Amino acid sequence: MSLNSEYWAQSIIKKDALGQEFCYIPDSTFLYGKDRIPNKIIAPFYMGKYPVTNVQFKHFVNETGYNYDLFDVMDQLSPEPGCPATPISWQNAKAYARWLRSITGEYYSLPNEEEWEMAAKGTDGRLYPWGNSPPTDQHGNISINSHRSSTTVVGSHPLNSSPFGCIDMIGNVWEWCLDEIDELGEAHIMRGGSCVNDETYCNCNSRCYESPSDKRVLYAGFRLIYLPEDMYDRYRSAIEGNVSSDSNMKNTLY
Repeated sequence: MSLNSEYWAQSIIKKDALGQEFCYIPDSTFLYGKDRIPNKIIAPFYMGKYPVTNVQFKHFVNETGYNYDLFDVMDQLSPEPGCPATPISWQNAKAYARWLRSITGEYYSLPNEEEWEMAAKGTDGRLYPWGNSPPTDQHGNISINSHRSSTTVVGSHPLNSSPFGCIDMIGNVWEWCLDEIDELGEAHIMRGGSCVNDETYCNCNSRCYESPSDKRVLYAGFRLIYLPEDMYDRYRSAIEGNVSSDSNMKNTLY
């Protein structure tokens, strides 16, 4: 499939016990990174249709008493109900996923980089979720024609939809991934750019990192993968099989 081709995979949506929407991502080979290197997603999963919102994160804090004291900043950066939660640390995102597990009995996690990118671009190596045409103001909350300093309600830019139906995977907020850069200690990777960035960072290939893991990063948020029970068993088996055959590969289950 050529770089300039446009395709749409089938969008399959599943709701969890809380009514949250997740998009099906198949096990498939896709073209990874700016060099379009073939990479394999070894087990299917569901990816959050949207990043976790300020309303959802505040509910988590209220229910658990979790130590988070930057809601005044969150209200400035994400002023409307339904805007993405930010500023968020990698540890904050991890704690939220574990809380969801405890109340639903099902598995949630941050995606690894390969999973995030596959969900954002599909298999054909495109630069943006919608294809290869440059973004406009209608494509997302991105600083293109003017600088933006606040997020918008998730789903406000339906053109910013991946081949599998995930919305807002570029712009609005950077999204934490599970991956850690070993040589930099606790540095964890973020993908997709934010509202304060232009298309240099707001694309399917851009990446940055922050440390330590408890640093609450401005314009950083997250979305989760979701594994219903039957899918979890297959996912775990595939991950553990790869770990046992490759000593350099980290287990993505935590």
